[in-house]
Amino acid sequence: MVDAIFKEHPIDIHSGGKDLKFPHHDNEIAQSEAYYECDCWVNHFWHTAPLNIDELKMSKSLKNFITIKEMLRDNSPRQIRMLFLIHRWDTLMNYMPGKSFNEAIVKEKQFDGFFKNVQSNLRLCNIKDTV
Repeated sequence: MVDAIFKEHPIDIHSGGKDLKFPHHDNEIAQSEAYYECDCWVNHFWHTAPLNIDELKMSKSLKNFITIKEMLRDNSPRQIRMLFLIHRWDTLMNYMPGKSFNEAIVKEKQFDGFFKNVQSNLRLCNIKDTV
């Protein structure tokens, strides 16, 4: 799959969960460097914190996961992006259905208000320039 997207190596940034750092990611790097015959397959490997669902690590084996399609039933794509943007990439995020989007929705409204003010001020500036 990497071949289809990245034609040259090294890849600048690759990421994965902290829980897979060793041995999974070390093995991935070793196999990739052998396959691509290079000494440095990736410049930076960022290990992200896990996503929890109701205080438990999200896992297929626990069957406690949620798909983006399911999230989109109740929330907009912008709200989902905001949810992830307000959390640091390297700290645990605990997703709680019905509760996690509260802060994201508030932030979305703040951004909407800000950009509406910017648009209004730009229109006022344009009107003043034409008078």
